[in-house]
Amino acid sequence: PMQHQALAPTTYPTTNYLSIDAGTIKAASFITKSVNSTFRQRVISLLLSNKQMAVKDLCDQLNTEQSIVSQHLALLRKANLVLARRHGKSVLYSANERQLRQVINCFAHISRL
Repeated sequence: PMQHQALAPTTYPTTNYLSIDAGTIKAASFITKSVNSTFRQRVISLLLSNKQMAVKDLCDQLNTEQSIVSQHLALLRKANLVLARRHGKSVLYSANERQLRQVINCFAHISRL
């Protein structure tokens, strides 16, 4: 396969070398891991289809225990892919469409490299 010269810093003067800090790589890795789960992809898909849902409704749709759904929602919230809004005694979850669009565009760009 063809190698990208940008990945070989010795071929470029240091002023032209593009660097990414460790924090950026760590954040990108976390987002990638967050969406690299069939279950979490199903959660995101349900939220995109239904605009917003309570945990109980997600559990019913996914036929899964509340604790498992909540763990996955917490991870998706930490990745900023899912938003939560308190509504009375319950919490309604929705997909962060803006963030998801950016992630999808980034993955599409990377897959074309």
